Amino acid sequence: MAEKRMAISPLVRPRKRFSGDRSAVAEHLLDAADPNHVAAGLLGYLRALHPGLGLGFLEYPAHVPNGWETHTYRFQLQSDHGVPDAWAGPLVVRIYASPQGAPRARHEFAVQQFLHARSFRVPRPILLEETWNLFGGPFLILERLPGRTLFDTMLRQPYRVWGLPTRMAALHARLHLLPAKGFPVPEKPFLDRRLAELRSRLRQFELYGLAPGLDWLERHRPAPPRIPRILHLDYHPFNILWNFDAPPGVIDWTEADVGDPHADIATTLMLLACVPQPHQSLWASLSVPVGRLLMRRWYLSGYRRRLPLDENKLAYYRALAAFHRLAGYGRWLCAGPTSTGCKSSALRYLSPGHLARVEHYFRRWTGVTVHI
Repeated sequence: MAEKRMAISPLVRPRKRFSGDRSAVAEHLLDAADPNHVAAGLLGYLRALHPGLGLGFLEYPAHVPNGWETHTYRFQLQSDHGVPDAWAGPLVVRIYASPQGAPRARHEFAVQQFLHARSFRVPRPILLEETWNLFGGPFLILERLPGRTLFDTMLRQPYRVWGLPTRMAALHARLHLLPAKGFPVPEKPFLDRRLAELRSRLRQFELYGLAPGLDWLERHRPAPPRIPRILHLDYHPFNILWNFDAPPGVIDWTEADVGDPHADIATTLMLLACVPQPHQSLWASLSVPVGRLLMRRWYLSGYRRRLPLDENKLAYYRALAAFHRLAGYGRWLCAGPTSTGCKSSALRYLSPGHLARVEHYFRRWTGVTVHI
């Protein structure tokens, strides 16, 4: 199986194409879930990329928990001969779990290049390696932004839960005001592509229990936006880095697209309502339903003070967000999360209670019953 050549930023020189086949190297792949394997593989890779510098770790790779998609590690390099400027600060490596993650890694890299060039605070992309012969999947190396996730900030300082959702909304509105010209997505409109993708997924994985929901979405599709905007489509407190001494940053751009801002707001509201949290302390202190409800309410109110929203469009895109999630889960249950480059351990989040919650959320906005 031929491998693709590494895609690079202007700061990184190209490496030779890997010419072996997957079966020959599979037994030698390093475990991306093991910090020691990642440290050894990453250091060898970077020493080959920068020969003669004698690179080592100032900060040994440390696993960043909570991600459904990638194995993510913090690290920092050092050298007696000086570390190249692009590599000198705190860094992050995001490793996809299978070769199927290459399109998502490539998209994430291009999106962050685009946004960093326009001064929207995202991790500066440094390197994209599309081959899988080191860790079993492609990986990116990015600048590490300072600060904790917004969720951890609220967890440590619960009294801030009343103000931070409003500031979260303000940052989201700022994203939606950026010009989208040149953003790295296909030319076909977002909603056309999304519905076509869902039709294909239902057919490929025989998700017949979702068919009535797709029929509803196709019959009730709203008019296209007057001005399509940049969408994150995974915007929630775990993907916002908060630092009270610096502007906040936004991470994890694999789902980013261009389309109707209602789709982005609706996805955030669905995630805040439905997706399980790995920590419960904050939600327990407020009680889970009340805490989530208040956060959604303050976030939505904060956004409406900055940009207008149409309630009918918002309801449609709430349903679309839930349905897209269910179709993705259906694929995982049939083919496994690694079919999209995600970690196989992500399946543990798909409890019957969580699936029922997302199905109920779809029914709430459409009146249509679906099931995986």
